[in-house]
Amino acid sequence: IRVTSTGFLSTPPISFTIGGVTNPSVATSASFVISTFNAAGRTLDQRTTDLRFNADCDAPCKTCTAVRTECTSCFTDGSSVLQFLFGTTCVSVCPSGTTDVNFECEDCQSPCSECASGDITECTACETTPTAYYLEGTSCLLTCPATKYPEDATYTCEDCDPKCATCSDFDVCLTCPTGTKLW
Repeated sequence: IRVTSTGFLSTPPISFTIGGVTNPSVATSASFVISTFNAAGRTLDQRTTDLRFNADCDAPCKTCTAVRTECTSCFTDGSSVLQFLFGTTCVSVCPSGTTDVNFECEDCQSPCSECASGDITECTACETTPTAYYLEGTSCLLTCPATKYPEDATYTCEDCDPKCATCSDFDVCLTCPTGTKLW
């Protein structure tokens, strides 16, 4: 933490820093130092004993509710790997079924079961129960387009064999292109 004062009247600015503190609930002088510096960066004073630092929240919370361990935001400046807020907890990666939107884990929009980073509507996988949806591009569909078939192993829409106009499986044609016939 670095705090800078504009000084008194026309004196140069005076700064003090607290180093080595990463938001513990309580730190003592064994874990940090308070120093003051002049405008040229020279140390004016340094205190290493009889110091106490109280944070409003427990690490890794940046801000919290009245309960010190219930986070309402996380450090997103790279000072912590736990930078995404999931409920009231800071996590390093948003869990399955959620995505990070402005450093908060948000649920993917149904019927997506997984979604792209930063977009709750861009599906990368679909819900399969109680109703099976099939991934087509970044959308989840109940039925695949006419030129595709539903692949039940991967829950995706796959292209029919080029010899088919429509199909129920890769090379199981339901209809043929104009000018050809089923056999």
